[in-house]
Amino acid sequence: MTQEDFFNKIFVFLKNLFYYFLEIIKSIYHFLITPSTLNFLKILFLFLSFLLFLAILILLREIEFLNKFSQEKKKKITLKEKKRKIFFQIKKLENNPNKEILRKNIIKAEEILCQVLKEDGFEGESFLEQLDQAGEIIPNLRDLEKAHSFKEKIERGEDFDEKKGGIILSIYLQTIRLLANF
Repeated sequence: MTQEDFFNKIFVFLKNLFYYFLEIIKSIYHFLITPSTLNFLKILFLFLSFLLFLAILILLREIEFLNKFSQEKKKKITLKEKKRKIFFQIKKLENNPNKEILRKNIIKAEEILCQVLKEDGFEGESFLEQLDQAGEIIPNLRDLEKAHSFKEKIERGEDFDEKKGGIILSIYLQTIRLLANF
C-alpha cells in the first residue's frame, strides 16, 4: 500500500464519518422540532450504529496489533529452537576423540558456523567472505582464518595432529557459542 492510497482511505473514512455526524445532528434537530417515537428510534439507531462502527475499528486495530505481536513471538521461538538445535550439534562434536571422527567434526563445525553466520545476516559465497562481513563481531577472526585453512587441508586428505585438530575444533565451537549466545 502506497502512502497516497493510505491517505485516500483515511480521507474517505473521515468524509463518511463527517456525513454520519451530520446525519445524527440533522436527526436530533428534527426530533427537537417535531418529537416522535420514530425520530427517537432513528436517533438511537444512528447512535448505536456509530458506536458499533467505532468498536469494529478498535477491534480491527487490536487484531492487527495482536498479529504483529504473535509473529514477533514466533520469530523469537524459532530462533531459540534453532539455537538449541545448534547447541546439541556442538555437544555431539565435542565428545568424539577418534581421529577420523575429529576430521568430520571439524568440517561439520565450519558448516554449523556458516549456518549461524547466515542466520545472523552475513551472507557470502564462501566462508571467508562471511567472516569478512562479520569481522567486527568475531574477536578471534585470525584464528578462524587459520582454522579454515586447516580444514581445507583436512578436506584434501592431508594427515593432521589430533591435538591441533582438537584446538581447531575448539576455536570453531567457541565462535559458534559466542554468535549463538550460549
